[in-house]
Amino acid sequence: MKPEPFTFPHILVKSDLRNGRADSFDAFDNALPLMKEIGFHGTEVAITITGDPYEDGQVLEKLQEWVKRWYDAGLNVYVHPYTSGVANPAMCTEVGGGVPHDAFRRVADVTVELARQRKESTLLTYHAAEFKPAESTVDSPSREELLRRSVHFFDLGFTYVDGLDVRLTSETQLPPTPGSSLIRIGDRPDEVSQTLVGRRTGTCWDSGHYILSAHRVGIPLEPTAAFVDTVTHMHIHDVIEGKDHHPISPQSHQVAQYVALASSSGSLRSITLEYNYARDTTAVGPTEEMIVVDHLRKAFALVRDWCAMRAH
Repeated sequence: MKPEPFTFPHILVKSDLRNGRADSFDAFDNALPLMKEIGFHGTEVAITITGDPYEDGQVLEKLQEWVKRWYDAGLNVYVHPYTSGVANPAMCTEVGGGVPHDAFRRVADVTVELARQRKESTLLTYHAAEFKPAESTVDSPSREELLRRSVHFFDLGFTYVDGLDVRLTSETQLPPTPGSSLIRIGDRPDEVSQTLVGRRTGTCWDSGHYILSAHRVGIPLEPTAAFVDTVTHMHIHDVIEGKDHHPISPQSHQVAQYVALASSSGSLRSITLEYNYARDTTAVGPTEEMIVVDHLRKAFALVRDWCAMRAH
């Protein structure tokens, strides 16, 4: 049987509406149609979800209005909720998921409606549990318990969106700095795989987080084939001198290897460039907007080349 032809994953930019802020692209008049011309599929927008129905409702109302400019430019919108407080999977202790799952369903319902308006499937990316023990740790859950709660959260989430035009992914988390008491479930690939709860795919592989986990947690820099096979979405950014979210460049050899590996698995469907595009000192243009577009044009070509490295 002949193998199926290689399909390049969709490539997106990152937007950020967390905590009521205005996204940097909102100030650019020409960037969106130029990104469409370059070949970008759309944007992945970060939002803050607290579990408070009123606050989350306000965020989701703003999101529904904000996406229109991207849709008008022919671009899709993926959604990346950052959960805090009672919405975090660390609080997913009830059989039915409690407040974290209630908050998830509100986000998922709006995302389904966005997909319906766009007439195109979209994506939700979540992190697993994050927990910082108080000074008295008597009642603090163990890492094993936080992993169990994360697995429960994602199992409910995957089940909820099954059959809808919304895909869910579980992201490899940023490992805490050495010496921190903060626990982030998913800063090890085996934990992310467990949150898939037996599903074949559903991982969002964050290149910068993964590289830092190799240095801080001790995971192998080279991922296992079993992990790579689960990857359907990526966040890519480089790590320089122990700091992530640097722009990608021709020198981003580790990121290039990760993109090539994921592309060769056959499951990768999308990649988001997740960093500040204006930080590329080699990009040129008469305005910040055109400098950003110049970088994005070069970055798009780089990622396509990396995807093609193991396409055949």
